[in-house]
Amino acid sequence: MHYRLIIFLLLIVPLVTKAQKNQELNGFIINAITQSAVGNVTIKNTSSNKGTTSDNNGYFTISYTTGDTLEFSSMGYSARAISDIESITTAPNTLTVELSPKSYTIEQVDVDEFVTKEEDFRSNIYQEEPGIGEALFSPTTYLYYKTSKKEKQKRKMREAFVYDQQMAHIYKIYNIELVKEFSGLNGDELLKCFEYCNANIQLQPNDNEASINGKLIEVLSEYFKGNKK
Repeated sequence: MHYRLIIFLLLIVPLVTKAQKNQELNGFIINAITQSAVGNVTIKNTSSNKGTTSDNNGYFTISYTTGDTLEFSSMGYSARAISDIESITTAPNTLTVELSPKSYTIEQVDVDEFVTKEEDFRSNIYQEEPGIGEALFSPTTYLYYKTSKKEKQKRKMREAFVYDQQMAHIYKIYNIELVKEFSGLNGDELLKCFEYCNANIQLQPNDNEASINGKLIEVLSEYFKGNKK
């Protein structure tokens, strides 16, 4: 009986340990400046070499174990790696990730103070640089535009907001499903291909469906050429 107990423990303990380590993480990705959702972000677990992408609303699910590192990358945003996952989860196995747009530098901007709603951007009288006439007839306004740190921060945040709005329609067309359709790939191969496309495709806010498809075909052609070598 004693030996049976030992054998049972030797068999069951590794299974319990494995079950404790393997966890499912639910996450939400947002723009660090505008706080809006960021879709089509590639999330890769560098330990297991498995990955996924966030949906159009910024949500994702991925498996991880304690000590794993997750890498987040998306076109137009600075890549980010998170290793101490459990220490920054907002709830058990729930994580909110902020990604910074590459074109804008964040200087400790208080989002609640400077961005309360979309109308704040539209009503901002300092959206455009005051002209010479403004400097002559309203020097206070001109100097405030040039020297106010608050106005500079508001303009940076407005630029990021406008960029998000301009690119929103792009991401409705260009996403992992489109890459899957054009490449015929699935699983990890699709994820690898999608990462390559994100790093090499040059999309602009004025692109339409036809131009996006054309650019994707060119990038995929280079991708498959490289893989044949």
